[in-house]
Amino acid sequence: MDSGDVKRELRKHENSRNVIPVVAWLTISQYHDDVDVQAECLRVLGNMCLDDENERLAGQRGGIEAVVDAMTRHRGHEEVQEYGCWALGNMCRDDENERLAGQRGGTEAVVDAMTRHRGHEEVQEYG
Repeated sequence: MDSGDVKRELRKHENSRNVIPVVAWLTISQYHDDVDVQAECLRVLGNMCLDDENERLAGQRGGIEAVVDAMTRHRGHEEVQEYGCWALGNMCRDDENERLAGQRGGTEAVVDAMTRHRGHEEVQEYG
């Protein structure tokens, strides 16, 4: 699948409210270097984690680690950083996810994003 196909699939999952496939798409190695796919995964994941059940499931299924990994691999890409901060912030409304994010490099990833992208309003807001 090309990145356009993946982005369409992600939007279908967003509409279905099923967060588990979104976390899976974020971790597929074939798309690790595709910043468009990574940013769209993070955007959708962040939106879906406004729901308490999806927030909890994303944390249990490796979502925090996947977000930190994407943010670390694409430090210079503003959209990945923006949506990575958005996703982490929404996942960390849950106390257990907040603890996991602290242990798995989430704090460092957000601080790095905010430092590198000082002029990007959404990175600063979501961070």
